[in-house]
Amino acid sequence: AIVPVDHGLVYTHREVFNKHSHRFFEGDAGTVSLRPYQPLADVGLWAVWTYRGHLTAEATCPYLFINAEEFSEVAINFGGSTFQYLQVFGLLYVSHVEDLIERGQLSDLGVDLEVIDDLKARAEFFMEASRGSSAKFVTMMAMQDIE
Repeated sequence: AIVPVDHGLVYTHREVFNKHSHRFFEGDAGTVSLRPYQPLADVGLWAVWTYRGHLTAEATCPYLFINAEEFSEVAINFGGSTFQYLQVFGLLYVSHVEDLIERGQLSDLGVDLEVIDDLKARAEFFMEASRGSSAKFVTMMAMQDIE
């Protein structure tokens, strides 16, 4: 995943890039100036991903690069409820991206923040529900031992 820290990076969908003989073509609907902190190809943190476009710079622009393998390794080694939350969120995120792909919206651009907020809330709800279910299960098992 790539996250620009400032303005200056431009993403061009592969079809637009190829159509214009690999030249930057400003004003085409397939060209997007990335906003600061707008993630690019972040689905690669959750699933195998092939880049769908080209990234160019209009100006010097610092950016963050998140290595998917290292991200996974840290999440797995840290473990616990954070890892479980990341698993649930990742499944929801990939499912959302698959829905977009089925509708023909294939892109490296990250999803809207409103969608991310919804997915985070759904993952948190699942985590709370699973904790509650575990507690009910333990209580039920303890009650069976008493009888």
